[in-house]
Amino acid sequence: MLFDETHQTVALVGMGGVGKTQMALNIAYWVKENKPAYSILWIPALSFASFEQAYTDMAKELGLRPNTEGEDIKTTVRQFLNSKEAGRWLLIIDNADDMEILYGSAGEQNGLINHLPRSDDGITLFTTRSRELALSVADDALIELRAMERGEAESLLGKSVLRKQLLQDQDSVVKLLDFLTYLPLAITQASAYLNRNERLSIARYLQLLQGTEQTLISTISRDFRDSTRYPNSPNAIATTWLVSFEQIQHTDSHAADLLYFISRIESKSIPRSILPFSSSKEELEYAIGTLGSYAFLVERDETQTFDMHSLVHLATRIWVNKQPIHKRIKEDAVEHLNEIFPTDSYMNRALWRQYMPHALKILNESTEVETYEKLDLCSQVGRCLQEDGRTKEAIKLLEHVVEVRESTLDEGHPSRLASQQVLAYIYQAD
Repeated sequence: MLFDETHQTVALVGMGGVGKTQMALNIAYWVKENKPAYSILWIPALSFASFEQAYTDMAKELGLRPNTEGEDIKTTVRQFLNSKEAGRWLLIIDNADDMEILYGSAGEQNGLINHLPRSDDGITLFTTRSRELALSVADDALIELRAMERGEAESLLGKSVLRKQLLQDQDSVVKLLDFLTYLPLAITQASAYLNRNERLSIARYLQLLQGTEQTLISTISRDFRDSTRYPNSPNAIATTWLVSFEQIQHTDSHAADLLYFISRIESKSIPRSILPFSSSKEELEYAIGTLGSYAFLVERDETQTFDMHSLVHLATRIWVNKQPIHKRIKEDAVEHLNEIFPTDSYMNRALWRQYMPHALKILNESTEVETYEKLDLCSQVGRCLQEDGRTKEAIKLLEHVVEVRESTLDEGHPSRLASQQVLAYIYQAD
């Protein structure tokens, strides 16, 4: 696609940590070896400052001076690259993740895009986490980078781990790579952890990851040195995605609200109908599209059901728990699910079975939330559990409802009496 003459701009797109920068480096080395007529130019788009510094360095390297007094060096470089004198070139714009940095503030022409060259002799390759941004610069000329195949993942682990004897435990190697879902940055972080802890085996490291959520959070949040990444870029897999979450929070509040909600439910088999929307279904579709453009939410083929990468989901939970409104986020999730959770009618069985894992996840993690909506949801979920033959789980939820209502409501209150009646019925049926 890069050299087929029909595309002058191509975008390499994939989630954070999937290896876009490394792939761009591989492309650059390939061009150097196989297309010697091409000059290779590299610009990090982490910020406008990093872009400007790259242009300044490029001007020095090319021996360029401003054409007129007071001319912006970015204009000088762009005009040179647009000219025949520059020859053939490949320009790599790495980490172009922020729309505002690329296109500038609303109503102003202060984005990076205004300083990029366009020439029949040049090719521009963007790397980005955002499919929306990729489409805006390259139309359909996209290269989508997904997680590695197992063989590639094993090769990366084999190159990165210093104690090669660890790789002899093939069963643990396979299980670790499966757990990390073949994600390059996660594998590199695992290797760094193993290299730093000389007595740690792969099996023991896997036990840490599969232990409590707090242990996993601590492990995937730990930073490490990675020579393939920029000095000030976050290396820990969780921190890498936090950057994307904050960009979403800044540019699409509805998508951020979806992230808040999804952080409270299970990461797999998320029905579209369970997702909250504040004003219109169109806004929900747009928000889903935003999360999809970052590869955070993936729709199963035509099933109206979504999955979120398990490590992305955990990183989302880390991010949400650091928000000053994290308690309200839990309350909002409980309130929303209470509004949409179906009754225990047999006609609703298929729907409540879809919603059940998510409802239980929310309820189990909202112990500090004691609202009317939570008790109502507990009661409704308990009834559905009973209908499904999950009596012990139903009793546990309904006993909690009765306990709270007996301590807060008058003896004759309808809600107190109703919950006591339901619990008594289930006791008899057990």
